[in-house]
Amino acid sequence: TIKYDPFGNVIWEKLYNSGKDDYSFDVAVDTNNKIVVTGYVFNGTNNDFFTIKY
Repeated sequence: TIKYDPFGNVIWEKLYNSGKDDYSFDVAVDTNNKIVVTGYVFNGTNNDFFTIKY
């Protein structure tokens, strides 16, 4: 997840890495301008879902 300023410069970037197959499928901005990412991790047998707020 990368946050840019209005000029396209990177403000910050965060990497979520579970060590498995990670898939994000939605990104939103809440009313406090926090970024919310949701997705899942496939561990070889099951999917584990996650939601991360930055």
